[in-house]
Amino acid sequence: MSDNSLPDEIISEILSPALQVPDEKFSDVCSRVSPFAEYVESPSAYLVVCKSWLRVATPLLYKVVVLRSKAQAKALAQVLDKNPDLGQFIRRLRLEGGYGVPMRTILASSPNISDIFVTLDVVSSDSAVGLYHGLGWINPRRLILHDSFEQPCKNKTASKLLEGLNKAIPHWERLTALELPVTLHKYPGEKVDLMGTIARKGKLQTPGVSSIQKAMEACRTFDSCPLKRIQVKSRSLIEGYDSKVLAKDPALKALVRFDKTESSSQRNSVKFPDIAPSLNRYFVPMAAATAEVRSLVWKRVLYFAVLVPGENGTYRKTRRFPILLVSKLFYKLTLPYYYAHITLIPSFAKVLERNPSIAPHIRTIRGDFCGVGEVTESPDWGATILAQTTDLEALHSQERYEPGNDDFDLMFEGGITWDAFETMARSSGSTVREFSALIRSKPSPVSPTVFAHLTGLWSLIWKSDVVFDLMGETVPSAGLPNLTNLTIAVCDASFLTVLSRMGLPSLKSVVLAYRDAGPALDFLAAHGEKIVDLACLCGNVRYNNVFELCPNIRVLTLCFNKRADWGIPKASSFTSRKVLSKTLEKLHLDKKDWTGRVVTIPKWDSFFAAITAKCFPSLREIQVDCCKWPTNERAIATNCWVRWAEMLMQEGISLSDAGGKKWRARLKVK
Repeated sequence: MSDNSLPDEIISEILSPALQVPDEKFSDVCSRVSPFAEYVESPSAYLVVCKSWLRVATPLLYKVVVLRSKAQAKALAQVLDKNPDLGQFIRRLRLEGGYGVPMRTILASSPNISDIFVTLDVVSSDSAVGLYHGLGWINPRRLILHDSFEQPCKNKTASKLLEGLNKAIPHWERLTALELPVTLHKYPGEKVDLMGTIARKGKLQTPGVSSIQKAMEACRTFDSCPLKRIQVKSRSLIEGYDSKVLAKDPALKALVRFDKTESSSQRNSVKFPDIAPSLNRYFVPMAAATAEVRSLVWKRVLYFAVLVPGENGTYRKTRRFPILLVSKLFYKLTLPYYYAHITLIPSFAKVLERNPSIAPHIRTIRGDFCGVGEVTESPDWGATILAQTTDLEALHSQERYEPGNDDFDLMFEGGITWDAFETMARSSGSTVREFSALIRSKPSPVSPTVFAHLTGLWSLIWKSDVVFDLMGETVPSAGLPNLTNLTIAVCDASFLTVLSRMGLPSLKSVVLAYRDAGPALDFLAAHGEKIVDLACLCGNVRYNNVFELCPNIRVLTLCFNKRADWGIPKASSFTSRKVLSKTLEKLHLDKKDWTGRVVTIPKWDSFFAAITAKCFPSLREIQVDCCKWPTNERAIATNCWVRWAEMLMQEGISLSDAGGKKWRARLKVK
């Protein structure tokens, strides 16, 4: 990028939103976890784009400074010591610890600080010497205090910090705003003196508190100050409580201002613009247009009013039916959209009996067929419904299956019969793309020829223990030609044999929850070369076999059973002097529970030590669902996940949690 391509003013307008820190986030004292405990890319990356961005973004970056570790404080002090002019840019400073001697240099180099955040929740191993001597160098307009939500800190560091604040506040001539912590009522004697120091200063105008009770305390504490307002961050959970308190105290009512926060009902409600009624009550839209044009226009309007794939809010459920009653034209045009995506209920059986013409409009069915046939005379109403839905695209059960979940029960009375499944395959096999419904057991073996009809099926979640007849040439080798995503939740061994005999040319992703290793390996031997994303139960198959049978695998997910504790994958399974997989890019451990027991730590040490770039040259990420990243400096220093993440970084591999957040290396004090 040319250094003079844009004026600095325009570049500043472009970069300001990216480098801006909202005041709600900067001054947050109500969250138990710091809002800055996020594992995201540092905004300093904008400075290395080009020289013009460096010149313009530097003042914007230093405008708000958040320090969360001793190493960050030391690094900033060194920068300001070498280039004192940078300190002129600092306007807001958030300190989440004491951070020792470097704080004196930082505060002495930052005379323009207007807002300072100080936490009183400091540990004894921290140091407040720099703050004690440096707070007198600044003259802020607003002080934001934070404290522990549990027991207040009673150590030398906290006492030193309180002494520094008591010493500096009388010299802060601009101090007119104060944000108080949630734990004001837990203050010991020393901290009450701090409030007294601020009150005796006599200049406080806008204290901020967390609740109406704290507002009452603040009003009494700072009664000698020229208060203009008391900002309350949240309302009481008891409806009407705040109004009753304010009604009893007119002086408090005149001062209190609540933050503008929407209630849950307001957030969930759909807001519509006010539309003025037509002045002509006989006005007919598009009266001069042909019937064909009117139908085309209204169909498009009604599509967004009724259907809109992906939107399933309250409005869609409660406001769709009245549209059918507007006119005959609306009824005719809306009906296909109204029944396109349905959730089965018993009354739907009667609806379909009276109006069989709506069946071809059905695209998605979600629910279970139990109870549907009870209001009809049909012994298998599921087969009757599916015989009429000739353009069905998806059929799903209500229950959701997760690999390794032993709570899934095939004795569940829902699902469809095998006859209904065959009927669906014959009536809409070319259009149905997704199927995840449970199929009930059948006493006699069934024919696998049904899969020859499912030519359009793209995603299949198999949940059935029906036995297939493997005698003769009954398995269609060309069956399921478009199947890409396959999940085997529950099955009989014969189902895996059927799949092994098919070509399945489009198969790419497989979730294999079958517990017998023999049929599972036979299936992988038949289709392993096509699989790029595989999930299987931990301990079910040997991983060396997986890498040999699936040479093109990119993502391997190991699912941990919730009842049988298999611990972690054995390090010996991944230890090798040769390359185990040239293509594996991501290893996902689907393990939700984390005990953190001391006896398991060495096993995890061995496991992560066995994962090397030599064995997996393409591996870039290991995701562990039970990984929890620490949120403060003290926890980071002792956290085992941090240690393992930094161990893997040396191999060029990142460690991420269930949400995909990767650990980023932190500055360290040398």
